[in-house]
Amino acid sequence: MELVSAAKMRRAVANVLATRTYASLAWQLLTELSARTDATHHQLLQKRYPVKRIGLILVTSNRGLCGGFNHQLVNRVNLYLDHHRQQQVELEADLVAVGRRGRDIAFRMGHSIIAEFAKPDITTRIEEITAVAKLAISDYLKGRYDRIVVAYTDFISPVVQRPRIKQILPIEKEADEYLGQAHSPEVTNTQTEPDKSFLGNYEYLFEPSPDKVLANLLPRLIEIQLYQAMLESDAS
Repeated sequence: MELVSAAKMRRAVANVLATRTYASLAWQLLTELSARTDATHHQLLQKRYPVKRIGLILVTSNRGLCGGFNHQLVNRVNLYLDHHRQQQVELEADLVAVGRRGRDIAFRMGHSIIAEFAKPDITTRIEEITAVAKLAISDYLKGRYDRIVVAYTDFISPVVQRPRIKQILPIEKEADEYLGQAHSPEVTNTQTEPDKSFLGNYEYLFEPSPDKVLANLLPRLIEIQLYQAMLESDAS
């Protein structure tokens, strides 16, 4: 059993490291498009204020034998919501649970859980997160929520993991762009961070039209962010 667990861990770490740079550059592209493109071209670029309803995707494990992994993340969610309720008293929040353990903890704490998705022990295909991404994007487009965030555990090292909440909608340049150790403020000098400078030096031209390009591009790039959050959680 120990050999099997070690093999799964190595596989999860390999998966998260293989995609992290791509996910980071995809997020950088999203934020640059948001900052430089007229929001009338797509609803996913449109911001809503004040924020009265938040949709939160909670990514946890299926089992409880992992120390404080799940409790720390749910506690981080509670702090996040409490902070925003201080600014907006009537704030409402719904949770989408990915992983049974987080679902159980959140339910006991009285959170509103509107949907639940099965979580594989090791995520291997982006299609495994597609249904979650479609639900989040659809609810935002319908105006059900003013903000969509994902709560997950960022993999720093085999002995260090960090609960994190990342805003994915609306797409904002000021939102947390860090996804994984290679792009966190605590990154060590020995690690290599991808060069993002080229993304902000050009004017974006869309063919055949901004509306058609963004309609295909934005949902896919958002899906990549959720996929990376799943991989980070797997490795943690």
